[in-house]
Amino acid sequence: MKKLILGAVATLAMGVAHAQVYVGAGLTVNRINLDCTGMVQCKTDAGGGKVYAGYVPKGSGVGAEIAYLQLGKAKTTSNVVTNVEASGVAAAMVLRASLTPNFWLHAKLGAAQVSTSASWYTDAGQNSSPSESIMRPYYSFGMDFGLVENVKLMAYADWTKGKYKGKSASMHMTGLGVEFLF
Repeated sequence: MKKLILGAVATLAMGVAHAQVYVGAGLTVNRINLDCTGMVQCKTDAGGGKVYAGYVPKGSGVGAEIAYLQLGKAKTTSNVVTNVEASGVAAAMVLRASLTPNFWLHAKLGAAQVSTSASWYTDAGQNSSPSESIMRPYYSFGMDFGLVENVKLMAYADWTKGKYKGKSASMHMTGLGVEFLF
């Protein structure tokens, strides 16, 4: 994962001289798909967010991006209360298509290193499991609207997977954000 991130940063640094550099942040509604069979209560939706930086070479619709993803929290209840949290770092290729001078569509495809941790509570106290980390595909689709020069409003949906109790769990983010162009 470190090599992937270093490669993405190096690629960003090389292309900065002839590129449109951007940074952005957004708030999201997230879902971690856990198996809720036999649970009295199962809450898999929560708030989250992401921050990212990237570039697209001038005159091109193809670029690169790195992002930190707060993938949310889930809570299950039976005779034990379990809290699950997930976050990740992603590196992706970005494809942007301009439909009008102020409206774009984008698609992202890459990889995310997702870490998941869990803690559970019983009458005897609190326990936690070691964090599980796994690299999985990451993809995203969205729309950009140019609000004013060098500022865009974003709407997007991101997908990846994490690992919880040794099993794969899909994770979905839907959000709104703002992006600044340099």
